[in-house]
Amino acid sequence: MLLSYKMRGFALSALILLSFFGQAQTEDMWRKLLTAEGLITASRNDTAIVILDRMLVSLDQDTPADRAFRLRVNLVRAQALTKQRKYPKATEELLRLIDQASVLQEYKIEAESALGMAYILQRQNSPEECLAYLKQAENLIKDHGLHELNARLWNRTAAYHYHYGDRDVALKLANRAVIVAREQNDSHQLALGHYIISLLKRKEDPRSSERHLANAAKYYRNTGSMSDYLVMTLAVNRLQMDGGRIREALVSNDSAMVYASRVEDRDSTYVSRVYDYRAELMKMMGEPDSAWYYLNMAHNSRVQHLKKVNDQRAVEIEARYKNEKNSQLIAEQERMLIEERDRRSTLMILIGFTTICLALLGYFYNRLRRAKTELEEQYLIEQENVELTQSLNKQKILQGEVHHRVKNNLQVIISLLELQMEDLSDPEARACLEAMSGRVFSMAAVHETLYQDGRGGEIDFCLYTEKICRHFDQLYGLPEGCEFDIQIKDYWFNLETAIPLGTVLNELLTNSFKYGVPETGEPLKISISMSTLEDQICLEYHDNGPGFPQGALTEREGGLGTYLLNGMSRQLRGRMESLNLNGALTRVFFKRKNQSALPSQKKNRRKRERVLNGTV
Repeated sequence: MLLSYKMRGFALSALILLSFFGQAQTEDMWRKLLTAEGLITASRNDTAIVILDRMLVSLDQDTPADRAFRLRVNLVRAQALTKQRKYPKATEELLRLIDQASVLQEYKIEAESALGMAYILQRQNSPEECLAYLKQAENLIKDHGLHELNARLWNRTAAYHYHYGDRDVALKLANRAVIVAREQNDSHQLALGHYIISLLKRKEDPRSSERHLANAAKYYRNTGSMSDYLVMTLAVNRLQMDGGRIREALVSNDSAMVYASRVEDRDSTYVSRVYDYRAELMKMMGEPDSAWYYLNMAHNSRVQHLKKVNDQRAVEIEARYKNEKNSQLIAEQERMLIEERDRRSTLMILIGFTTICLALLGYFYNRLRRAKTELEEQYLIEQENVELTQSLNKQKILQGEVHHRVKNNLQVIISLLELQMEDLSDPEARACLEAMSGRVFSMAAVHETLYQDGRGGEIDFCLYTEKICRHFDQLYGLPEGCEFDIQIKDYWFNLETAIPLGTVLNELLTNSFKYGVPETGEPLKISISMSTLEDQICLEYHDNGPGFPQGALTEREGGLGTYLLNGMSRQLRGRMESLNLNGALTRVFFKRKNQSALPSQKKNRRKRERVLNGTV
């Protein structure tokens, strides 16, 4: 047993030394693998398989790293076979990879192999087996945190649902794959996601389908996959022809013809399809002679393709014979390499043992230094946290006191305005003071809500809206009454956003209570809702009154309300639109206004950065 432990230590030393000597060789192998992947992307699968076969011959399997790299090479080779539509060989390779990767705990390769099997089974119309491999890949990705494969999994699952399942689920998964692929900068999966979305929208929305196809073509061109780019371009061409857009179809057909000539030596089937589409376009344009010419070109291209396929089959038979002959030579070379490796192992073990001893001494020395540095940094960070906590508590107390005093001062102004209204008999003057009182109340309500129910310098806009509505209901006291329908869920804004929004809401409520009361005697009904549209927020306000006299909200002569509405919308970096729809409907689109960091926060952040960088 003691001898066994010693031999393991020697073997570990040898592995470390071999890693130094084999680093250059490993970098060369990775370069070859990347070259093969690039060739597969460019549809030069035969050349890629030749490179991969040579790599497999020269690879060793003595270390876990070598075995894992060999699995990766076999996976890329299976992908090349799949692109060549040699599904039996690709299936054999992928099944072997799944078993070997599971034993070696190479879960990423196992998941990618399962996704490859799902694709082949989908092409062979085997939905149950396809779904089983998709579930296997999903479990591997979820259990081992392989998030980089999420886009590929969702695209493959979306394709499954497109053929056999729920198309709504397929569209949801494809959109999710596009988002993740864009975040991961994965052009191939991004293009595939757009292509699946295009297929799902082809019948219901052909123009949207065409846009997604164009996006897929753009991303395939970025990856250098000319064959895939050509397929997308031809699909766009087909949609344009079906839609009768001949001029656009001619442009896309010209582009397809240019790229078809570039891939003709690798796959000539695209050339005949381009000619077929050009012939159909000529027929649609009433040019039968040109249509006949391109049909003849398509026929000649198909004949050349069949001839090329036959020549390739003959070459494959010859290559198979040469491979069998070379395999015998390879076996002999492997035996010689093993003997040479055994002779070198003893020397490497001795050198490795010495290297390990020196490395351990250096490791423990560096660890002691690092521990000392970490203790010093931890002490400084704890001191800073105490100072930050004390400063934050003081700021919260001061901020609450400021909001409370501002609210009280504004309430005094409102009371003064109300006292002044009691002494006025002129209705216009009273109306002006009422409007001014409402505007001041909208700002006071912001500070009151922030003081009572604020959260980190922000207010709940639903609670604020209810407070404003109650104020107007009590202020005007309509005989018919007023009903409010507020649909605002979980929207919190800081002062820079809440005060302009409150001013907008005050002006809209003032307009409704003054001009929007129904003439039929019904109670005034006001609905207020808020929703998020992409990068903007929409505040929608509607009442059941007679609507705007001119069909939309216009600025009356001397009117301050509409001026404030437009001004506050611009202050929120947004816009306002209004129309009549069973009453007056107003929408305000705006963006949140962020509050910059306080000087003390910036100072503390700089201090923390100096601590982490070791400059303190």
